[in-house]
Amino acid sequence: MLESEKKCRVADRILASTDRGQFCWKWKRMPRTAEEVQQLVDCCRILNQIRLRAGRDSWRWLGHGSDTFSVAAVKKIVIQEEVQPTEVFFKWCKWVPSKCNIFMWRATLDRLPTRVALKRRNILVEEQGCSFCGEFEETVDHIFTECRMAGEVWHALSNWWQIPPIYAFSVRDLLVIHKHAKVSRVKKEVIRGLIIVACWIMWKTRNEKIFSRRSCNVVEIISAIQAIGYLWFKNRRKCKGIEWDSWVNFNMM
Repeated sequence: MLESEKKCRVADRILASTDRGQFCWKWKRMPRTAEEVQQLVDCCRILNQIRLRAGRDSWRWLGHGSDTFSVAAVKKIVIQEEVQPTEVFFKWCKWVPSKCNIFMWRATLDRLPTRVALKRRNILVEEQGCSFCGEFEETVDHIFTECRMAGEVWHALSNWWQIPPIYAFSVRDLLVIHKHAKVSRVKKEVIRGLIIVACWIMWKTRNEKIFSRRSCNVVEIISAIQAIGYLWFKNRRKCKGIEWDSWVNFNMM
């Protein structure tokens, strides 16, 4: 910030005739605040670890026993688990549309444009409060697990699915609920897909409340989850024999 020549290089500020540690700064003014002085100390500490050499800069592959980069070398490192894979693993639900699967995958990565996320990206928002309750900051985990609205939705769904009450602290917790449910394999598949559908509906409801000023309630959200879930499960999974009465009573199989 204090540099007078913005396009200067590091080499331009190091005295070539001396050893490292002596610099020729060209500032608009001397550092004044404690923060600026600390930044100067940190900068000098980094530069003191560098020795400049004559010639052009070059890249060098720090692989196993060779300075030559190759795909085989990268593959070897991956196999040896020296490069750890990401902790987030999302398995797509086949009977749920791709847009919902992508949405849920983005939610697990905290990549949804919540108010807190927008502010973190320097996008101006009027307020950071939750669109539903307005009591806490609007984060991904708050919208789908911590908000009072979300709690009522999961309580109603757990009653419909005839499983113990759902208690989740994050979006990732929601994606493993079906594994602990003591129901048939088909019902576990249904629960897993409906959790994605429920988050999708809640997010749509949140957007409609913000952009269309439309009021919402838990009954409407549950009704939408049941209706859309029935439509997608019956047609996309090709369960032609399932009827609406069996679906709303959760007695499909």
